[in-house]
Amino acid sequence: MQTPKAVSPAISHGMDSVGRGGGTYSLDDLFRLAAEAQRHEVVRARLFARTEQELSTAAKVILDTFPDLPGVACCFFRAAPGQARKLRFTLSGSCTVHSCPSGGWLLKTSDRTTYWIPLPPMLRRVDTRLRILSEAAAPLTGLDSSPLGAAIDVEVHEGAHLDCAVWCLPRADPRSTGIAAGHRAARDFHVGFAHDAPRPG
Repeated sequence: MQTPKAVSPAISHGMDSVGRGGGTYSLDDLFRLAAEAQRHEVVRARLFARTEQELSTAAKVILDTFPDLPGVACCFFRAAPGQARKLRFTLSGSCTVHSCPSGGWLLKTSDRTTYWIPLPPMLRRVDTRLRILSEAAAPLTGLDSSPLGAAIDVEVHEGAHLDCAVWCLPRADPRSTGIAAGHRAARDFHVGFAHDAPRPG
């Protein structure tokens, strides 16, 4: 596995840094822009609200927030199909990367925010009705953390969507049952976004 260069803290400042040209997406900005920018509300219920935001023609995010759980949010990211390329997900500032007993990775930042990636980013091919035709874990070509930041590099194959779910959590015990329950919710959310009809038989 190749190790990416240390990430500059200046890598994420507003929409211009999010996925335009360079294929770099800041996790901080994905949550902030999905929450603050003009967006389409998809669902509002007693336990959660879901909004959808087009970042550009190349990517979109869905954000779930939970009124009874301040600071907790789930962001589902989808990159549109195109040419083969590498995408980089970054966090600025001091960050450490840990494996999580419930699955996936925890990225703990110096400001006491934890990001949880419960499943590997997935490559999916879909038909015109958004039914999944094939899926596979996207190859991770780089993973690095340092006092300057963290970076995860992902290889995207030609013609495939890249799907990834990320949870933002207040700093807490990563072994808590809340994270275990969140893992199940993120798994369903991650798959359910891609299609609302059975796979072709």
